[in-house]
Parts: sequence; C-alpha cells; structure tokens
Amino acid sequence: MVFQDYALFPHLTISENIGFGLKEHRYARAAIDSRVAELLELIKLPHIGKRLPVEISGGQQQRVAFARAIAHTPQILLMDEPLGALDLKLREAMQLELRELQRALGITTVYVTHDQSEAMYLSDRIAVINNGQIEQVGTGREIYDRPTSRFVAEFVGQINVIPADLVGEDGDYSVVKCENATLRAVKPRKQLQGEAYVAVRPHTIDIVQRDTQAAAKNSLDGRILSQVFNGNVLHVQVETASAIISVEARPSADPLPDGAPVTLQWKPSDTLVLD
Repeated sequence: MVFQDYALFPHLTISENIGFGLKEHRYARAAIDSRVAELLELIKLPHIGKRLPVEISGGQQQRVAFARAIAHTPQILLMDEPLGALDLKLREAMQLELRELQRALGITTVYVTHDQSEAMYLSDRIAVINNGQIEQVGTGREIYDRPTSRFVAEFVGQINVIPADLVGEDGDYSVVKCENATLRAVKPRKQLQGEAYVAVRPHTIDIVQRDTQAAAKNSLDGRILSQVFNGNVLHVQVETASAIISVEARPSADPLPDGAPVTLQWKPSDTLVLD
C-alpha cells in the first residue's frame, strides 16, 4: 500500500525504507541490496539511497513510497490518494510517472482519488462510489459519455441537468418534453417513466442567433446571462425558462452581449435521460 502521507520511516535511509519489506520477509542481504538498487534505478533516483526522507522532496518521497510498496512484488497494489500532498505541476508529472511504472510492472492497482481528471488519466476502469455503494463501473469514456445516474453525471466533469418529462420514443431515441420544447435523447439503460432529467455536457452545445433552426438538433431558447473569457474557452451562462445552462464556446471575434436572446442547439446523441 502507498499511503497519502507516504509514511516513510524517518530514522531509516531511503535504501533501508525500500528494503524494509524484504528484510521482514527474510531476504538475503545481497538480494535486498540488488533489489533496492534495481528499484532506485526504476524510480530514476539512483543517487539518494543514503539520504533520510527529510532530505528529499515530496515528489521523491512519493516515488520512494511506491518503490517500497512493490519491493516484495505484490499481486495488488493499493494507493490512497498518494498525490494529494503535491502541488499541481508536480502532481501532473507524477501522474505520468505512475502510469508508466504501473504499465511497465503490470501490477493490478486500486487507486483511490477524489480528483476526477486524475481518475480519467490513470485508470483503465473507474468505479464511482457514493455513500459506500458502487454507482457505476466502466472506462473513463463510458463513465463520462454514458453515466447511468444523476450522481455519476454531476460528479464526473461538468454537465447541465434540466427537469423534463418522458413522453415517448422515436426509433433509437427517447422523446422528452422540456420547457416548451420537445427533445430527443439517448435511451436510458433502464426503463424510466414520467418525470426525469435531461443532461448535456457544456462543450457539446452551440449558441446561435434566436430563431435559427436546425431540424436534426435539440434546441432551447434563452438569453445570455454572463460570459467569462478563459483563453481558448468562453464560459457562457444562458438563462432558459427552467434552468441556467453552462456552455463552453470558442471565443468569437464578435461576441454577443449579455442579455442577448439566443438559441442553444446540440445533437440528440449528446443528450442523456437520467432518473
């Protein structure tokens, strides 16, 4: 197990920390020295073996904790938010290193994190847990694109959730009534009836001039409430009759002013129905 605070023994050198489990399993001294040297090379820190934990950085301590955990090769490696104590830049660098190490070693790893982007980056499969119950298990793309509950949809990434009523079906799509508009959405995995929610990701929505029609798309009318420029993304809040909808748009040379009447449009295939 790799702990959140690393839990390195402060009175032992780095080499002694890494070799601790091997010593407990009564490996021969030569075998311990050889394995420790191999792991120091693996974590790209061959020169720090004689130092104490207090003499190395947080990122280096994290790698040492990883090396100690795999010294006596485990069948399963458990990691409890091991990057939580690092700053953003170092955390991103360590995500890459951990992923490369895990793939090189081929050890099944259970990694606990509250950081959704970290889960997406590191995982082959994700289990989203709510109050001790598994809500959904799948790949990062499955969890993001096809959440099976409102909790998963709102927990993983940004999403707009709008009250709606299920009124029927149209081929491969469900038909829902939302405000004064009729929308089509991907059929839910389980049968739903009556009141539900329509969910759509901000980056899938286009903002167009009011009354611009696109027959193949869902649409809602509203007015621009606010806009925040963030480099390559313009975060726009649009007020509709029943919800304030977030849109991630590309910055335009001629942005619409706050208060402007607009129509929001998006594909039925990007629309989810949630219980």
